[in-house]
Order: sequence, then structure tokens, then C-alpha cells
Amino acid sequence: MSIFSVVRIIRRGECVSEEGGCKIIVTDREIDPFSWMRYIVLSRRDWEGPHSPIITHEQAHINYGHSAELLLVDILSAFQWFNPAVWMLRSDLQELHEYEADDAVLRSGANIKEYQYLLIRKAVSKSGYSVANSFNHSILKNRITMMSKSKSPLARGLRALYLLPLVCLGLGLQAQTVYVPTGEDSEKNVSQETKQKDGTFVVLNMAADGTVDTGADSFKASDMAAIVAVLKAFSPGLTVVINADPATPMSYVDNLKKELWKFETLKIHYTTPAEVTALRSKLQSSEPKVSRAETTSGYPAEVLPGVNRENICVALLNENDKIFFDDGAYQDDAIILNHGKNFLEKHGNASHFMLRYNLASSYGAYLHLQSLILQAYSDVRNEKARALYGKDFEELAEEESAEIRRLIPISISEAEPRG
Repeated sequence: MSIFSVVRIIRRGECVSEEGGCKIIVTDREIDPFSWMRYIVLSRRDWEGPHSPIITHEQAHINYGHSAELLLVDILSAFQWFNPAVWMLRSDLQELHEYEADDAVLRSGANIKEYQYLLIRKAVSKSGYSVANSFNHSILKNRITMMSKSKSPLARGLRALYLLPLVCLGLGLQAQTVYVPTGEDSEKNVSQETKQKDGTFVVLNMAADGTVDTGADSFKASDMAAIVAVLKAFSPGLTVVINADPATPMSYVDNLKKELWKFETLKIHYTTPAEVTALRSKLQSSEPKVSRAETTSGYPAEVLPGVNRENICVALLNENDKIFFDDGAYQDDAIILNHGKNFLEKHGNASHFMLRYNLASSYGAYLHLQSLILQAYSDVRNEKARALYGKDFEELAEEESAEIRRLIPISISEAEPRG
């Protein structure tokens, strides 16, 4: 669609000049100047004004073959759309393209201050087309900073940037799909790959002090408005993955989630440690149900239709990362696991685990609590499978494993936090 839009603009525009093998197309549409293959396209207003730096900038894109590189990355991203490294590669490549084109303009003798002012004026207009090299770009601050440096550091910077796409490509070749908890029913046979096709993934990395890195910039935990503003540009269809440092207090994570929940188009997941990913593989369940709603006396009735209180096991994580069940506090993982297994064996397919954390508890401890509950499910399913079919759950045929899932369905929800 992007290529079609570019071609349509070129065909409907007026070819006013041909310089150095490049055709200059003028359109009556109010668009940013851009180049694609051997064409330079700009609005009539830009053409009738001082346009020499614009033409030089876009000619540099053409001479360096930037359009072909972007097209190659777009084709790669069509097959690796789920891989964040591919989108990092595209971003780094575009940044390198703009540095190279800016350098060509300055080497042509353009006044650096006038050129910088031109970039700032154009920055308030619309973005270009994805397959084209647009004169306007979101890395304006970095571009102006690079231009303000001497030529020697600029050249070194350009050489260093050539390594970034190679590093990102190497990461992409090593990337694996990461499974994360979601509010969807865990027993539905829906793969993580299918869920990723619903939209773009953005990973928010959160440090222990609450600082959030969006990939483009870092923000303090108190500056949620700025974080949300960045994410709004991606919606609808955006899936936000929260990847917090294990020592991060859950108050930071909870505050971030509440802000994100204000946008119904966003999907919010947690990243998970390897132990949880392995457990989900054994359980043949891509995402166990960890849903969340407002609570009444601690129990969200709208998430638990028809669930009796006696079939709910409440697991509370306190401010010191200690785990409490209804009958007291537990610290030993083996005892906690055994408690969960006993509950599942007693209540069968009516069992439901409700997880509740204190805002001062840590993100790592909360994920560990999830892993213990999942391990309890895994152990009980294996015991039931061996009793009925003489083999472990992951070794069962589809019809047999479906029966075990019916007898021991995964049912987990998240209550409002304390503190």
C-alpha cells in the first residue's frame, strides 16, 4: 500500500526537472519532500521556495541507494514482524541514512544554521511514506547534534553506525518467541504467533527505580503522561510488554499498567523468566489466565462467574516478598508447591487461584509466585495423566491431553493490590 501511494503521487505529479539522473516531481499536495528510487518528490510550495538543500539531501539518499535498503528491510520485516530486532534494524538504518544525507548537504557548502532551521520548520509537518526516504524525520535532535560536531567525529560516528544494523541483524537471527501472560482464556488452542499478528509489540523496560525505557527514550516513573504519549502513536493494535527489573517494586508496575489500561486498544503483557516459559510448554497452554478487575472485598466477581468462595485459593505476596495463603505464611518453595497441589487435588476442575500482591513487593517475587502456581498445575496434571494413561502429560496424544485439561483447567486471576 505504501509503494502504491508513492507511485500514485509520482504519476500524478509534474516532472519539472532532471538532475544527475534523478527526476524531480512537484505535486500540489501538501507533503514532506521525499525520495524513492530515482525520483525526488516535493510540494509546489517547497519547489517555489528555497529548495536547493532539499534537492541535495534527497539526491544523497538516491546516490547512496537508501530506498533499496529500506525496501530490503521492509521485506525482511514482513517475515520477522514479531522480532523486535528487525524494527530496531529499520530504525537504526533510517537514522544512518539521515546522517549521511545531512553530511552531503553540509559538504555541498550549505549554511549549517540555515539548514538546521529548515529541518526544524519541516519537523512540524506530516511524516513521509514508510518505503521512502523522507526529508522530515523523528531523530531531529540527534541530527542537529551530529551536524554541530566537527567533520572528523561526524565521520567516525557514521562509520560506527554501520555496525548497528549488523548487530541488530545478529540479534534477530538469535531471537526466540517469548510467551507472556495475558487475559485470554488459557485453554483455547491459540498460539502466541497468532496473537502477535494482531498488532505491533513494544517492550517497556523498567528499572528498579521506576525509570521506563521505551526504546526511543527514557522516562521517570512519575512522567507517565510522556510514556503514554509515545505509545499512543502506535495504537490501535499495539501490544505492550512490560519487562521490569526483578527488584522493581510492584507499585511502579501497577501504576504503569493502570495508565496503559486507559487505552482500550492496548494489550498489556508481562515478560516471563525461562522457568515459566518451560512450564507453559509442558502444560500445552500458551498463556494461563491471569486476569484483573476491580474487586469487592478482594474478590472480583465479574472475573469469577459461578466460582464459589470455597474453591478459591488466595495467594498474597506481602511487602517483604513472603507468600501467604488463607491459613498462614509460607517461605519454603517446596511447601508452597505442595500447598498448591493439595488444593488442586481437593477441588479438582473447580479450583481457582487468586494472586494478590502488596505494592511494595518486588516484580521478581510476583513472577516467582506465578511460576510456583504453574508448577503445581504441571505436577498435578502429570500425576493425573500417569494414573489414567500411564505416561506424563506432555507425552499424551491430543485427545488424551484434552481430557486432562478438562479435569484440571488452569484458572488464575489477579486481585487489586494492597498497600
